Amino acid sequence: ETGRLRLTVAVPEAYTAYLGVGDELSFTVNAREGETFSGKVGRMSGALDSRLRAEQVEADVDNRGGELMPGMIGQVRLSVASGPTAFVVPRSA
Repeated sequence: ETGRLRLTVAVPEAYTAYLGVGDELSFTVNAREGETFSGKVGRMSGALDSRLRAEQVEADVDNRGGELMPGMIGQVRLSVASGPTAFVVPRSA
């Protein structure tokens, strides 16, 4: 079943506070140059990978048109506008 794909993204620690379930993200893949795709955040791991200092985030992608194939590697663009639950801790803290 490839009509709905799951995009897995390692989001750097500095940006995890700006994301939430239901947020939209856009991405491109090298095999489909010039095309932009989108998905919605469906799940967030809630923990950081100690090696990457990043949180695993999964987005659901509508692929009913069949443009994407499982295993493709892409570049993700996140919109990280601050919200009421986001805050920044200064380096000196």
